[in-house]
Amino acid sequence: MFQEKRITLKNIAEMAGVSKAAVSGVLNNSLKINCSKSKREHIFQLVKTYDYAPQSVARALSTKRTYQIGFMVSTKVTLGIANAFFSTLMAGVQHVCQQRGYLLTVTAYDLSNFEDFVIPQKLKQQSVDGVIIAGSTAPEVVKLIQKFDIPFILFSDPLIVEPVCEKGEHNNIVCLSRDSLANNRLALEYLAKLGHKKIAISDIPYCYRDIFCNIGVCSDLHLTRIADSEMDKFEYGIELAKKWLATPKVERYTAMFACDQICCGFLSALHESGKAECPADISLLSSCETALCKLVYPKLTALDNDVYLHGTLGANILIDVLDKKNSLNDARKLTEKFYKASTLITRDSCGKNLKTDYFANK
Repeated sequence: MFQEKRITLKNIAEMAGVSKAAVSGVLNNSLKINCSKSKREHIFQLVKTYDYAPQSVARALSTKRTYQIGFMVSTKVTLGIANAFFSTLMAGVQHVCQQRGYLLTVTAYDLSNFEDFVIPQKLKQQSVDGVIIAGSTAPEVVKLIQKFDIPFILFSDPLIVEPVCEKGEHNNIVCLSRDSLANNRLALEYLAKLGHKKIAISDIPYCYRDIFCNIGVCSDLHLTRIADSEMDKFEYGIELAKKWLATPKVERYTAMFACDQICCGFLSALHESGKAECPADISLLSSCETALCKLVYPKLTALDNDVYLHGTLGANILIDVLDKKNSLNDARKLTEKFYKASTLITRDSCGKNLKTDYFANK
């Protein structure tokens, strides 16, 4: 009956006397499908008899590809995939995968330390066609994943990753990010214009003394680097605020540039103490615009990194490579257009530092 052409879902449904949705539900073990045990058994028997394979499986068999993409998030990330930044990033990736017929497999691994890094089983088996990695990635891990003959998209600054990448045809990594150097300069320049000279700053991946020596607005900035911590970022922000409150006022930094979670934790501690206010006593600037920035009081000034767009762009670039529409070199050229400073969203968490003589000379 159906031997001359490949059996379809519609054919199975017609022979079983049910809808296509019912067949699909039975094959996916859905409990929402109202189907008797005998009818389910009949559907499975038809699938076996006519050697039915879903379209995605048939496509994978014919092309020797899985049409699956791995999305890996560092376990060091506070709240994991529920983190506002990474969930928005993944939403962009997922949207493109659905549009272009790919499945997305989401996993969390410790990418920040080589000794703790376990090669994902799916990579060992090469059951994904490509991988997108978000979160801090140690250089040693970058070297390790290059041993796999599949393309990787790293949401990381190329200035950090590229020095440790293999060169030429063996380089299977494409980096996609905003220009972190330009972003840090933009944030510091903005705070300096508000009269802030003592600034605490986190998320600096390389030597900031060389980077910020020519800020252009205030040449005598005193930068306090916020050390990395294994703590929950919200808790770390609270801890930083407590230390700041315990510091003599003349020695305090008057502005802080950090991630949204640290800023939110810092604000929480200020409100609870009742001893200082933002921005009257300290200005807070988030390194990335997320939903959290608009849910706290005062709302956080932030760098808009277009996180959702970031996710869609990364997924499209990877899939274009997988579908042979672009080479890896073509992909890198496309990411260069995205590698620029973010835009600054100004809100109420930043204000003029009236305790400095900067404005007295203006």
